[in-house]
Amino acid sequence: GRGYLVKSGEKVLVVTTGVTLHIALEAYAQLKKKGKTISILHLPTVKPLDKTRLMTEVKKASLIITIEEHLLTGGFGSAILEVVAQTGILPGKKFKMIGLPDVFPKGYGSQKDLLDKYRITSQAIINAID
Repeated sequence: GRGYLVKSGEKVLVVTTGVTLHIALEAYAQLKKKGKTISILHLPTVKPLDKTRLMTEVKKASLIITIEEHLLTGGFGSAILEVVAQTGILPGKKFKMIGLPDVFPKGYGSQKDLLDKYRITSQAIINAID
């Protein structure tokens, strides 16, 4: 799968997969109202991972944020960090991951309810930047 640069901004790169693209777009709209911009790279597949596109965008950013509807441990963010770390360009860059903690999720509800419960939200992206 090829990666798609959905939005182009400065210094902050948000890397998404699946439904988290919509969450990142919400954060983009909120930040734009404040005069801030972020880049959003959407990777529709984790395997294969579009390493070339990923590294092109990572090189431009000082903060990389991944957001996923999955466990943080061994998930999408971990795969991104692994690729970036192997290039040796990680020093000087900040890396933050938004996703599910490594616990058994308790409770039931809609997808949105569970995303909100585990703070997989546009506000979590904004908080990671500030």
